[in-house]
Amino acid sequence: MTLMKPIVLCVDDEPANLKLLENILVPRGYEVVSAASGEDALQKIKTRTIDLVLLDLMMPGMDGLQVSRKIKDNKKYGNVPVIMLTAYTGAETYIKTLSNEVFAYLQKPFEAEELIGIVKAALGQSVSSHSLPRS
Repeated sequence: MTLMKPIVLCVDDEPANLKLLENILVPRGYEVVSAASGEDALQKIKTRTIDLVLLDLMMPGMDGLQVSRKIKDNKKYGNVPVIMLTAYTGAETYIKTLSNEVFAYLQKPFEAEELIGIVKAALGQSVSSHSLPRS
């Protein structure tokens, strides 16, 4: 029996950020699909199976909140968990993000193991103590 790799759609307008996410996820057994814009992300989620979305909040054109709303409003893929990634801080950003049915909010820069812990939680995978950030 072959186990399928979880497919993670990474959405960011900065190529370096997409490469960073790929470098963190691929060695840990995830398949990465990259999108450089909200529009590109919505097209990709329509045309292939996606298990999780890592979504930058601030992008030109359609921002992360608009993209996550479109994902969550669609019956076909509205149950796909979304994790919002942002360099912006503050209670207002946090509240806007989580009130948009986003699974989690992760502030940039983040540690690789912190990201992996949240990804595993969103996908319902077991999370070992080695995967969680230390407080």
